[in-house]
Amino acid sequence: MRSRKRLVLALGVLVLTGATAARAGTLDHLLCERVKDPLKLRIAVDMMAEIQPEFTAKGCVVVKPFEFCVPATKRVVPPAVPPFPNVMGQPLKDDYVCYLVKCPTQVLPPPKQVIDQFGARVLQKFKPYKICVPARKAPVPCGSTGIHQCSGACPNPNQVCQAPADICGCFPQEPAQCGLDPANGQCGGVCPDTAPNCVFHAGQANPCRCEPSPCHVDAATGCGGTCPDPNTVCTQPLGAPCACYPPPPTCHLDAAGQCGGTCPAGDTCTQPAGKPCDCYPNPPPCQPDSAGGCGGTCTDAHDVCTQPAGAPCGCYPPPPTCQLDAAGQCGGTCSNGQVCAQPTGQPCGCYVPCGLTQPPSC
Repeated sequence: MRSRKRLVLALGVLVLTGATAARAGTLDHLLCERVKDPLKLRIAVDMMAEIQPEFTAKGCVVVKPFEFCVPATKRVVPPAVPPFPNVMGQPLKDDYVCYLVKCPTQVLPPPKQVIDQFGARVLQKFKPYKICVPARKAPVPCGSTGIHQCSGACPNPNQVCQAPADICGCFPQEPAQCGLDPANGQCGGVCPDTAPNCVFHAGQANPCRCEPSPCHVDAATGCGGTCPDPNTVCTQPLGAPCACYPPPPTCHLDAAGQCGGTCPAGDTCTQPAGKPCDCYPNPPPCQPDSAGGCGGTCTDAHDVCTQPAGAPCGCYPPPPTCQLDAAGQCGGTCSNGQVCAQPTGQPCGCYVPCGLTQPPSC
């Protein structure tokens, strides 16, 4: 009965003249395993035994692989003692795949007196039936191993074999989360934006944890971060460095009767006419209103939101006040319903328009 594992004690035929001194641990044996190999082929070959030409077999056909062999050593378990322990072979380092072959009837080699470590005897009726070729092992490529299961190697070292959405394949490796790197004993990995620092804390079961950045000046975002005292905020007051300070007071009237302080985002601390000092929604930016007019606030306090003749609603520098220009013409703006004019014998200025009640200028 054939065993699943067979120990090939020598590669080729060993004769007495090839015996050498015993060397402990020499990989001169082949340990062969029966395997399930999906490779299908039918290739004609001539197997040339140059050193021992009588074993040459021509016109053979390689049928299928059926064994995988690796270099090995043999240790005979006491009390058994091989009769010829000094019969040794050359060291081996390659794996081998053995294929079944079919060869036409040909002249068989004559009987041979053969000696190996287990005994001496005469072998006869030689018939070629397999050929073993050198082989190399490589990682099993990425593939499905079952429902929601996926394993194997990827050609790109930056990818891993996984099955997102039940599709097995090589996908970019997800960055490691904040944790202890056993290679160097340091904390490393990805943290959320709200707590971007992976920090080591000795004496804890999980010594690495994500923490916010301390108060600092950032070239992109300005002054920001967290403060150790929860009663302070990270800010940079006018003329002061970025640091942790007590928060400014909320919107209120101070001792001098001035309205000031902080408000939620989108509000302004102010005191409109007839109203208390409080946080009020910021006025909308300068834009056309639903009535066809133009109103709102301008970013530059020196501009006014208006719509000059033939121009769109927007922020423009205010027109000059009523005055004589370089050409000696009287023009400009007036308030309180007055008009900019230069009545006969009068200087250029703002006057009440002529009407039922005639001012002196009319």
